[in-house]
Amino acid sequence: MESADYLDDIVATVHRDMESHLGRGKVADYIPALARVDPKNFAIAIATCTGETAQAGDGEAPFSIQSVSKVFTGTLLADMVRRGEVSPTQPAESLLPKGVRMPRTATRPITLLDLTTHMSGLPRLPPNLHRKHGDPYSTFTTENLYDALGQTRLHAEPGVQNEYSNY
Repeated sequence: MESADYLDDIVATVHRDMESHLGRGKVADYIPALARVDPKNFAIAIATCTGETAQAGDGEAPFSIQSVSKVFTGTLLADMVRRGEVSPTQPAESLLPKGVRMPRTATRPITLLDLTTHMSGLPRLPPNLHRKHGDPYSTFTTENLYDALGQTRLHAEPGVQNEYSNY
């Protein structure tokens, strides 16, 4: 059996196994982007390192991936480290535009590894993220982020305490 056929069989089997479960769960309605999702939507896709792909289900439907994006960000960082483009111990501030400052303590700066492992000391949310209506991230700009970094006080020394953060 060719590799592409094998991948197609995997995704078709998972899709078939999931069909009886579709619509039985409850979407996370406290998150505006997820509240609008049809609970019967399901998609699966596989991509190999050699470029082969297979997908089944609602793969064309827009999905809000929320914090799963953190896995992708960490993977991209690991790949950049592997290629020698950055170091995990590199201060995050070194990658910001001139004049934009990260919060810091007297001990040490926040590193890229701190950000990826939620050990930065940053609070859960930026102080200027307004959660009154709808999706607060939909109007949160890069400039808002830079402003937030200037207003933020760390909850802990970088590298000392794990605290989930959406920064």
